[in-house]
Amino acid sequence: VAERVVPAVVSGAGWALSGSVRPSYLTNLGHLATAAGMVAMVAALSRWADLRPESLGLVSRFRPADVVVGVVLAGMTYAWQTFAAEVLAGHRTGDAYQQYLEASGHPVGWLSWTLTGVTSVAIGCSEELLFRGYLLTRLARTLGSPGWALVVSSVLFGAYHFYQGVTGVVGATGLGLLLGMAFLSSGRLTPVVVGHAVYDFAVFALIERPEYVLGESAASASAAW
Repeated sequence: VAERVVPAVVSGAGWALSGSVRPSYLTNLGHLATAAGMVAMVAALSRWADLRPESLGLVSRFRPADVVVGVVLAGMTYAWQTFAAEVLAGHRTGDAYQQYLEASGHPVGWLSWTLTGVTSVAIGCSEELLFRGYLLTRLARTLGSPGWALVVSSVLFGAYHFYQGVTGVVGATGLGLLLGMAFLSSGRLTPVVVGHAVYDFAVFALIERPEYVLGESAASASAAW
């Protein structure tokens, strides 16, 4: 709900105040507000559940290998999302999401590119902190099974993207499984954040050329969605 409501409210308020403001700027600000809310929620829930930052994959020591792994995860995400889009090319995306894509447009100018980059990082950090860092960890303790925790958290991650339609739900569920396995194997949040952020930036940056992100046939099909 927050993913759709907050950007919509911010965009609507911006257009009411000034018709000269690009909707992509306002949508980015909406996403940043949503991300801040997610981080605050995880902080409150972790304090209540007595979870230390280390158990959420938040480690202070930076490893260059995390970036390499993250880029590899972004490439694997691209491959999975392309496959899902090809297989589900006949399914309609969510109307709200389609309108959002049409309104957001391609980054133009240094401010738009900067906001796109910051937004990609913010979304990657907040969603991974919530779904992999907190939810996956909490479910593993509650269910006593990392495997089942991975499945449940991935399904919830897919449901979170319900506004994107069937393709979005299936793609996000697979992405949740991929990033969840990476998180469980490393115990570090940095690689999955990098992978998520790099892929999101590619999607946002190439939003007017969906064939780069989805593949030629899937992009052609998306025009009919």
